[in-house]
Amino acid sequence: MGLELSHVTSPGRFPRLLIVENNFSTTEPLIRAFGDRRLDVDLDVCTTHGTAVRKLLAAPYQLIVSGAHLAEIDDFLLLKRAQELQPFVPFVVTASASEKERARRVLEWSHAQSSRPWADRPDHLSGFVAR
Repeated sequence: MGLELSHVTSPGRFPRLLIVENNFSTTEPLIRAFGDRRLDVDLDVCTTHGTAVRKLLAAPYQLIVSGAHLAEIDDFLLLKRAQELQPFVPFVVTASASEKERARRVLEWSHAQSSRPWADRPDHLSGFVAR
């Protein structure tokens, strides 16, 4: 099981953010920004997609940020669960330049599976965070 760097101070009180990434250097800026408590956000950080899926089953989130490689594992299991359990929660995919094709597969899969009204607007699906 992967390392878990979560802290939840008061369930239901603050918006919840789930970060799913096993590369600490990628998530460190987000952890610093949200983890210093200047923003009222409860932050969960998972380093495996399995742990993240369990977190999704346990509590609602207002934003999910995942590395493309973890979003793609097990036939897009994390992305599937996020869409099933919380269909209107933004799911942000991060990718390095070397993961461009992987990120494209994740976004294409999401687009193909989505029944959301904005699914036909490619400008809403093309953005991902380069690292």
